[in-house]
Amino acid sequence: MEIEKGEHHRFAPLEQWREQQQTVSDELNALAQRHADRSNGKLTALPIDHDIHPAQRITTQSIDGTPTNIENMIAIAKAVNSENPERFLNILEVFNQEEHERDLVTYLGEDLLSKQNIIVMTNHSEIQDIAEALVACHIAIKTIGQNRNRDYQFSTNIILSKMIAHLGYSGIPAVDILTQMCDKQYFSFPKTDSIRGTNIPEKLVSAYNWSLRQRIKARLKAGGNLFGIAPSGTVDKSVVPGDLDSSTLAPVTRGTIEILTSDNTKILPIAIHKPDDEFIFEILGTPRHMRNEHDVHETMESIADVLSSRSAYKSFSYRRPESS
Repeated sequence: MEIEKGEHHRFAPLEQWREQQQTVSDELNALAQRHADRSNGKLTALPIDHDIHPAQRITTQSIDGTPTNIENMIAIAKAVNSENPERFLNILEVFNQEEHERDLVTYLGEDLLSKQNIIVMTNHSEIQDIAEALVACHIAIKTIGQNRNRDYQFSTNIILSKMIAHLGYSGIPAVDILTQMCDKQYFSFPKTDSIRGTNIPEKLVSAYNWSLRQRIKARLKAGGNLFGIAPSGTVDKSVVPGDLDSSTLAPVTRGTIEILTSDNTKILPIAIHKPDDEFIFEILGTPRHMRNEHDVHETMESIADVLSSRSAYKSFSYRRPESS
């Protein structure tokens, strides 16, 4: 259930949900363990410890960070992709090509300088895809700014599932890695089948997400933000269990659409799919404002179409919400 304007009065303040903390932590940790089990040792489920990992607390909606320098960012991104560190350099090269061919990166930097917001929007092939796309975009803009003596000042932010607070890469908390890449990480409860299948109270999810959405919209109102979001909220899945030849991008919810259609905000859509045997990373056109939900759904369909046309092995589709 999504929350309309004013509906938050029906729900208890987040502080009153503290008694549900253990239930929420147990459920999210179990989801994290499932991701870890499927990662061939790349991911680990972290222990539940709200002092060491404060993002695991119900009342923690964001964590501040300080982006490190470009060289360190590249080194960290390559380390996360330890099995194929060149993959991140390939992503950076796509931004370099787009700048060479049509000044795309300069366009992004100037938009941010004029207090527009840019949201990097991707599908969700692997759990780290949106972070890698966002970090590559950040690096590209900062690099072009240095080369052109333009001081592109902006805030780099990412919206993630709260489950990320329970995941680590080679034992290092994902949140700790991202504090070196982003000014702020926001943690949501995505309304996915995985979350719906837990014992986390639906009213808690709705109250939490409503509160988080107000904070994000306030930040967007100020302008000058580079955001990263994978709006489907869940990893791309096969239509039929066990079918490895097709994947479906889950529908974007109304709450996420509210963010994507914010004033003074443009979307940079990116199609990404990088299994061991192929590499797809394609930027779809130039940043554009999303006027309504139809624009958002059409953009997700375009991402799926690009993935299908570029992949030699797999077809992709986008599942619109039933009401659209």
